Amino acid sequence: MTARSLHAIAALLLLAGCGGGGGGGGDGAGPGASTPPSPSEPPFGAAVPADAGEVLESAGPSLYALLPASRIWFGSAALSAGPDVTDLGLTFDGRRARVAVERAAAGSVVLDTDDAYRDDGLTFSVFYGAVGSGRSSRDRYVYSGTANSATSGRVVVDWSHSDPADYIAGGYWLHAGAGSTGWEAGAYVVGPELSLSDPPGLPVSGTATYEGDAGGVYMLTGDFAAQRRDAGLSAEGDFTTEARLDADFAAGTVGGCIGCAYGLIDGSGSLALGTVSFDRSNGTFRGANVTLSTAVVSITGSSGKWAGQFSNIPDGSGAPRLAAGTFDATASTGDGSTVALVGAFGAGRTR
Repeated sequence: MTARSLHAIAALLLLAGCGGGGGGGGDGAGPGASTPPSPSEPPFGAAVPADAGEVLESAGPSLYALLPASRIWFGSAALSAGPDVTDLGLTFDGRRARVAVERAAAGSVVLDTDDAYRDDGLTFSVFYGAVGSGRSSRDRYVYSGTANSATSGRVVVDWSHSDPADYIAGGYWLHAGAGSTGWEAGAYVVGPELSLSDPPGLPVSGTATYEGDAGGVYMLTGDFAAQRRDAGLSAEGDFTTEARLDADFAAGTVGGCIGCAYGLIDGSGSLALGTVSFDRSNGTFRGANVTLSTAVVSITGSSGKWAGQFSNIPDGSGAPRLAAGTFDATASTGDGSTVALVGAFGAGRTR
C-alpha cells in the first residue's frame, strides 16, 4: 500500500508530528512472591509502521465493530471509539504541536509532532480561501510505543504568521494499551477558537457556506477488501478529501457533505451529513443522520455520527469564520462486506 494510493483524491487533511502512549504498572511484590512476568512487546509490534494501513491490519477488531459504540465529546470536538474522552489539550510553539486526549479511567493518549516518522506532502488545511491567507499548515504522521502500549496518529496544525496564539489542529489517533485486544480509534479538532468557555456569538439571520478539508482512517472487510487487495489497492489506511457545510442562521441549522467533490477512498464515495439544529448558546451541533455511499460497491445500509462547533472568531460579516468537527460511519454491502471510517474536518467560510 502506497501513500499515493491513499491520497490520490486531492490535496487536503486529516490529521504534523505527534505521538504518545500510556504505560502499565503493577503491584509491588514482597519476599517470597513469584517473579512477575517480563514486559511484553508492544501489543501489535514494535516496528514503526509505514502508514496507518499497517497499524490497522496488524491486529484487533475492525473499525466496523468499534464505531457503533463511539462517543462524542465537545470542548473542542472529539469522537472516540474507545474509553470516554474527558478533555482535549493542545500546545503549539510555532514548531512543535502536542495534543493530549484525556480518557476516563484510561489515562491519556498523547500525539506529539516531535514523534513524527513521516511528513505528508498533501497537507489538509483547516482553513480555506481568504481565511487561509497568511497561514501555514504542517501535516505529520506519528508513532510511539512502550513495552505495553502503542500509539499511532496524524496531526495537522494550522497557524497564523502574525499571531502565534491563533492555531488549530485536527487529526486522528489509534491506540492500544496494556491488555488491549484491538485498536482504539478516535478523531479530534482542537484549538482556542473552539473553546466552550468562550462560545461564539452567532448571527440570527443569513446563511453561510464553509469549505475546507477532511480526513481520517478507514477499514474494509470481507469480499470487498479481498477484491481491492487483488487489484493492488488498500483495504485499510488513511484518506484525505474535502468538506462542505451549509449553515442557515435564521433557521438555526447546519448540514453538509464529506467527499462529495473528490470522493472518500481512492476517489470514490461520499458521506452526507444530514441537516441538524445547532445550539445557539455555544455553537455546537451533532447528529446521527449520516449516509455513506459509493459507486464501487452496493451499500445496503449505513449509520454513523457527526458533530462540530462554530468558531468564536467572526469574519467581516459577523458569521463564524470556520466550522470544524468529527464524523464516523459504518456500512454493510450487498456481498456481506463492511466499510467503516472515522475522521475530522475543518472548513472556512467562503460565502
